Amino acid sequence: MDSPPDTPNPPRSPFDDEDADLVLCSSDDVDFWVYKIILAKASPVFKDMFTLPREAHAIRQVVTLTEDAGTIERLLRILYPVEWPKFASYDEVRLVLAAAHKYMIPFVTSNLKDVLHRFIESKPLDVYATAYSHQAREVAVAAAKVLLENPHLAEPETPPPEFHTIPALALHAISVHRKRCSRAALEALRDWHWMIRRGHHRQVRVAKGISTIDSSKTWVWLLCAEKEDTPAIEINIVRAELRYTPPRWWWNYIDKLRQELATRPRGRLATEPSIIEASVTMAVSCPTCGPKALSDLNEFGKMVAERIDAAVAQVCPCHRSVDVSNVNIRRSWAVMAQLAYLAR
Repeated sequence: MDSPPDTPNPPRSPFDDEDADLVLCSSDDVDFWVYKIILAKASPVFKDMFTLPREAHAIRQVVTLTEDAGTIERLLRILYPVEWPKFASYDEVRLVLAAAHKYMIPFVTSNLKDVLHRFIESKPLDVYATAYSHQAREVAVAAAKVLLENPHLAEPETPPPEFHTIPALALHAISVHRKRCSRAALEALRDWHWMIRRGHHRQVRVAKGISTIDSSKTWVWLLCAEKEDTPAIEINIVRAELRYTPPRWWWNYIDKLRQELATRPRGRLATEPSIIEASVTMAVSCPTCGPKALSDLNEFGKMVAERIDAAVAQVCPCHRSVDVSNVNIRRSWAVMAQLAYLAR
């Protein structure tokens, strides 16, 4: 397809309609022949651009943008009734969101939430910063949860580009959220009533104020007769106060789990092999605990993990994005875009 005199670069399909009335030129000299009406409906910035005068002899109005061709094409594919854009990397998503923000097309952020979710596991801090910048609260909260996995993820050597613009409050929110989640996770380990009285098959039956323990079902550490100088567990129930003194190996598991939860409040730590195996090794020499320590602790860890995650899920996220959509900022974006406008 030949290009008209005012557009020396061949247009990129599918944005190459002969009757298009506007040419968008990318920073790397790729042209897109598009319709003003579509862009004007989507973006007040573009609508303002079209009010500017153009050269009388031009077949189509030409607007040179600062974004590269890949970013412009992906943005146009969201605006046009054509095939949805493909995103191979997080940076591609970030650049499209930045362009959508610049040209004031807010629905692009909503449409790309699922795409952002795909990169949370690999780039949680980057996604958090981007979501915070674009007020995508749901995505920011999901990314903040993944950041709980590693306290150092929020302190990268190379910060995301959004760190140049997001407020310090955004990073403070991550820190506060981690502390609140850690407190909730640790609190879940203070109540042991559920360990014997929550309807699961390990429960202890109580009759006339005396605990009746079924040795085939109860946790092995409650059956251990080894006398050790370890803390006791007291459980008050309807008709009795039960007192158990679990062996040192079980308390070793609980102590290590608490240490990890102080900085990484995630339920999966309760089933972490390194934590479980270290404690089970200590139980091997006990004739009562040794045979069943591993299986019991694995099952117990799964129950603890559910309790921790349930407790953490109740913590109210601290994410409070800054509203950057007021009228003055909207107009400043329009002015900046118009200054970047070049007619050729």
